[in-house]
Amino acid sequence: MTSTRLTSTLAWWLSAAALPVVAVQGKRLRKTVPRLPEAAGADRGVVAGSSQPLAITVIGESTVAGVGVADHSQGIACRLAEQLRENSGRETAWQKEIARLIEAIRARGAQRIEFTAVPPLHIFPALPQPMKTVLGTRSRLRDWFLRDAVSSAANVDYLAVAFPTQPD
Repeated sequence: MTSTRLTSTLAWWLSAAALPVVAVQGKRLRKTVPRLPEAAGADRGVVAGSSQPLAITVIGESTVAGVGVADHSQGIACRLAEQLRENSGRETAWQKEIARLIEAIRARGAQRIEFTAVPPLHIFPALPQPMKTVLGTRSRLRDWFLRDAVSSAANVDYLAVAFPTQPD
């Protein structure tokens, strides 16, 4: 086992010791933090380009559902499509699909799968300590494991995303 993997595994299990406190905080947080709706607008679209179209499907949870933005045009799927168009010049069709498995995507003929970073929960202002540290540690570990898994999968890539640390 590499030292990075050993450190990550140790951090994962050490954060588990704080889970009883985090569970109590989670119950309190559910009562105090408002539940934000999914973004309005179409959950699919096309970003025009000048060459052969590229279709993407975005897999995820609340960030993919557009929680925290007013419209899906401001969400991660559309922004990813815009960035892909900017980098490639290709028209990019995007689609928000929650809980799709990689195998299902491959079964539909996808030639390439892109994963984006796991959100950095350690910077979420609504989370109290130690919940912020525990969830932040776990999100960083999940991100690390995602990168590790993607690095060995054929035609699957990891795209780093610069998450803002301050609200707009």
